[in-house]
Amino acid sequence: MKTYRLRRAALSEAIQLNRRLIFRRLPILLIALGGGLLLGSRGGTALSPVLLGLLCLGALGVMGTSIWRQLRLSETQFARHFDSYVLEAGEGGISHRSEILPETRLGRDEVVHIEESPMLGILLKGQGPGKTMALSPFLEGYAQLKEELTAWRPIAPVSQAQVGRRADAVGLLGVVFGLGISALWMGVGYFSDLRWSMLSGAAMLLCGLGGLTYLRRNCPQIKLKPFVVGLVFFSLSIPARLMLHFLRT
Repeated sequence: MKTYRLRRAALSEAIQLNRRLIFRRLPILLIALGGGLLLGSRGGTALSPVLLGLLCLGALGVMGTSIWRQLRLSETQFARHFDSYVLEAGEGGISHRSEILPETRLGRDEVVHIEESPMLGILLKGQGPGKTMALSPFLEGYAQLKEELTAWRPIAPVSQAQVGRRADAVGLLGVVFGLGISALWMGVGYFSDLRWSMLSGAAMLLCGLGGLTYLRRNCPQIKLKPFVVGLVFFSLSIPARLMLHFLRT
């Protein structure tokens, strides 16, 4: 069993790479902002140009603050990750862990596909959802590890453009899903017919629970608590709508 660690000298390079990936999402975030304002203007309340401008400035301020905090937090997390990361590889399989990364194991017989990109390094895909492992190009002995993995399966090269398109597609899908949830949430209060209102709420809950289930199965490294809190908050609109209906009647 061989042990690999991350090169501490490459920490600044990894941080710069992460910044580029975060800033790459800006166009998608701006699309989400425009879509959210459009939904708001169609939600039954006419928005004056002044109010629309204030909402846009406020949303841009929140977005900028969020990106700034994400950048600062990622720098701290990267430092902790680089200091504690351990990867162990042997004939039977491979595993890695760190302070911010749960331990992940893949047996050699579980690996069904291996690919490599210049920026993200090696990606191992196993059988079943969530069975993936990303190996950083900043590993000490990266070339040696790659040679060992070549004996497991051929490593398919992936261009940086392909990686970018994948990231953009995932980000855009997330935006569309989020806007859909928001539209269903607004429908709970928008529809005057209680049946349509409750149908919109039920669809919102089903979509939210489906999204959480997908993330839990396929992205076990993602912390679901913020998403659960958000879904619970959105769900409060359903009893609130029922209460308003019966109070009016």
